[in-house]
Amino acid sequence: MTNTEQDFEKKVLETLRSLGFQITGYYPYDSRSEIIGFIKPAPPLTTPVKTLATVIKGDLTVNKIESLHKIANDSNISKCIIFSPNNNTEISDESRMSISKYNMDLLTRDKIESITCTDTFDSGFSALEVISPTHLIDSLPDFATQKIPMNIVKLIGNDIPAWKIFEQAVYAAFKDGLGYHTRQLGNKTLFEKQPEGIAIRESALPKDRYGVVYECKSSSSKYLMTAQDELSYIEYINEKKSELNNIHKVDLKYFIIVSPDFSGDTELRRDNIFKKTNVLLVYMKASTLKLLTCWTQKISDNQIRLQVDLNEIFSINQDVVQDSKVLEYMKTFDSKFKSRY
Repeated sequence: MTNTEQDFEKKVLETLRSLGFQITGYYPYDSRSEIIGFIKPAPPLTTPVKTLATVIKGDLTVNKIESLHKIANDSNISKCIIFSPNNNTEISDESRMSISKYNMDLLTRDKIESITCTDTFDSGFSALEVISPTHLIDSLPDFATQKIPMNIVKLIGNDIPAWKIFEQAVYAAFKDGLGYHTRQLGNKTLFEKQPEGIAIRESALPKDRYGVVYECKSSSSKYLMTAQDELSYIEYINEKKSELNNIHKVDLKYFIIVSPDFSGDTELRRDNIFKKTNVLLVYMKASTLKLLTCWTQKISDNQIRLQVDLNEIFSINQDVVQDSKVLEYMKTFDSKFKSRY
């Protein structure tokens, strides 16, 4: 792909984001790039529309349009948008007739350049919103070790550091994977140290509701908690404990650190923090969080997904959550609820 083509695709992705488009698949080919996802409908409609957005490389021909129509039909796609690097006056009458015949939308280079987007890729987290939660969660272990997979680089470029994408991926794991009410903190707060976020498990029964505070620690190998880290954690655990109780009427039960792996005396640090906060510190590998939340995403019924209970996975006798414990829980849960989703 030439630099000109890369710049055009970047502008297309920026435009799609301004239209409320959420990407679920990105497939670059020699003659085009296919971007599959969902676009928000105009109010009062609320159901997202499955859409194929295609970035054409070279001239837009009738054969290319016919091919896109077949792809859309075969994939049960409701809407097709063509992005052409040509200006509007350069589109042939035959191509216009074919586009009209198949009820497609066409955005040419001059039209795209005239669109004013409220957020651009230079604004950090806005660029990450073009990545679907599924893609973020699937790449959790890579982001945790400060690596960015090539399929993500093609979507957002190389300007955003891996640790920032890692924070967004963990947020997606709690919000979209587990279905928790989740709020980001660390990246949104200036001039003060905060954990990366808080998440609340909602339930019809007040006794089954609880809150967690999570912290993201990317590393090329393992995260080692220092004495200063421990003091900082104790301080903001107690602060968030009070906030959750007073505002959300829920108890803060777990402080979860997500990292590629852990070293040092994890048990001692956990015990020290528990004594000062009465909140259980949980060490969770990014790969384990991926294992858990890739599974929960497959639970189509949100009410059943909210039945997933971290209380059954976390244990005071186990500082680092083991994959075997998660797999055992998944098996038990599926045997109870599988027939319902």
